[in-house]
Amino acid sequence: MSKYSIILSDNIFWKSRKQYFQILKLYVDRKITLNELFKQYSTIKVSNFDSLKILKKNLEAEALTEGSEIDFELNPKSCGFTKMLADLDNHIDLVDPDIDFDMNLKHPELLSYGMSEEFFWLDLKDIFLPIIGEYCEES
Repeated sequence: MSKYSIILSDNIFWKSRKQYFQILKLYVDRKITLNELFKQYSTIKVSNFDSLKILKKNLEAEALTEGSEIDFELNPKSCGFTKMLADLDNHIDLVDPDIDFDMNLKHPELLSYGMSEEFFWLDLKDIFLPIIGEYCEES
């Protein structure tokens, strides 16, 4: 992916940061199920991808229009947001209902092949929720 695409992606996905935080918090607080988390997370991501496609198309059309000036602001706070979401996606892909927490603890070398829901919950609580929370902070 080009730097241009990454910067645009970061900005679009970052705009939904509070939605991402909210659904992760609901799951960590045990107010929604794992399946509901996956469903809501996917819905937000699909919406972000759609918005990104539209933005790129509009920017390209504007760039081709003679004499036009592209007026588009990126928020520097969005930098790295899609990388963090890609890491979260990798964790989501590893959740395996056939793996239990004890298996993850006894064989940590196998975490890159499968993760229990409990281990996933801990990573959300201890890693991803704080990171997204930092992106949500106003300064």
